[in-house]
Amino acid sequence: MTRYGVCVAVLVLFLGLATARGAEGEPASCPHLKPPYPAFLNLSEEQRTRIDSRQRAFTDEISKLHDELYSKKMELKDLWATARPDLSAIASKQRKIREIASKIQELATRHQLECREILTHEQREKLVSLDSERSSMGD
Repeated sequence: MTRYGVCVAVLVLFLGLATARGAEGEPASCPHLKPPYPAFLNLSEEQRTRIDSRQRAFTDEISKLHDELYSKKMELKDLWATARPDLSAIASKQRKIREIASKIQELATRHQLECREILTHEQREKLVSLDSERSSMGD
């Protein structure tokens, strides 16, 4: 494989990592409950505390998975860098990477739903309304 091919493969893999992280490179979280949302939703102090606590637990839960994902991607990069890349080893490593990324996404979905459960019915309606406005603006 040419050097160009290896670069393209590595780039594609790192794009997968970017989708599992937020825009600032942070782990996926409760994006709907970050500023300006707390002010817009008028969260109580108890709600803020519960969401912050849930956020810390979520971050702790997925940090090991992010480390493992990064490690597997580096291992895959090494597999591609050999003179004669092994198709079965590469395919196996790619499967493992997809499994880890899928687990992170499942945990992120569960986390966001748990954060929404902390909200009152009215706050959830406001959140849906604001999300609809943002998606119509292309954000």
